[in-house]
Amino acid sequence: MKQDNTIEFPGNAEELQGIAEGAGVSLDAIWVSNLLVELENLMFRINNTRHEHCSDIFAVSRGGFENGFAHGHNEDWSDTIKKFWYFLAFTADDTSSHNGLDFAGCAGVTYPGTLVGWGPSWNRHGMYLTANVLVPRWQRRSGLASVFVQRRAFCPARTMDELIVGLTVPGWTGSVSNNLVDLRNKRMANFEVWENRHSVFEVTASMANYSHFNEFKHLKTADGQQIDVHNRLDTRQDRVDELPPPQSVTDIKNILSLHRGETGVIFQPHATIVTLVLNGTTGRLDVWCASPSAEGTPVYSWNLKSFFGPAEEDHGHHMSAV
Repeated sequence: MKQDNTIEFPGNAEELQGIAEGAGVSLDAIWVSNLLVELENLMFRINNTRHEHCSDIFAVSRGGFENGFAHGHNEDWSDTIKKFWYFLAFTADDTSSHNGLDFAGCAGVTYPGTLVGWGPSWNRHGMYLTANVLVPRWQRRSGLASVFVQRRAFCPARTMDELIVGLTVPGWTGSVSNNLVDLRNKRMANFEVWENRHSVFEVTASMANYSHFNEFKHLKTADGQQIDVHNRLDTRQDRVDELPPPQSVTDIKNILSLHRGETGVIFQPHATIVTLVLNGTTGRLDVWCASPSAEGTPVYSWNLKSFFGPAEEDHGHHMSAV
């Protein structure tokens, strides 16, 4: 995987080298951080463990996208990582090839040593992305890793279609589910990929809502078989399907905060690191840190439509932690 991704993403490989040198740690430690999804899925085949990770809820108002739409995400991992995540934002005034950058502004949730674009992310053009871990029955030990494909596809994308084109490159090591929001064009979709196969499921006004957890929902193998190691063992999906369909930011917060009951717990006190709820109409992104979003005020709040300033405005070269 190191060799394949260095060849395909030389700029990112150089960035990992810089992170390792700056942090005073081994380069392999930084590679492990960025290949964690793929390595964990390979480990699954050895120890047969299964973890529930992120939750995603989509909602469209009764009057359609023009009257309101929203997306919510619980970033779930473990108690161990709760102290070590942060937000990172990049802006640049020159996106020509000589500076090694292909985007004007990109930001998101980041973990130690990892690249922007892997966790919940947004860019200068009103695009927003989150990810769900998927565990396929079979995964390559080579190929392209999700962190690099998502970073290259997402940060410069101006539309949903551009982003999807970037994600559909062949040769993925394994699989991922990306939840996509295009604020400017009022579109939302879920993208699933496994190796060379992919599927796009767009959330429409007539559908009004959608949800995704850690199981494939619409992508199958070439002969129509399920890709997951386990099929329909995640009780969160059943719990959400039993509820009234969400149609607002408030509905999304209530669902992402469900933490009582024997089955289908959505907010996981031991695992939920951060909750992000995006109001598609206003562009406001509210953030809660390890607490139910329906039970308190957000710790952070930004308007993604103006986060990087006007789209046409140039900014000086800088990199900063938000």
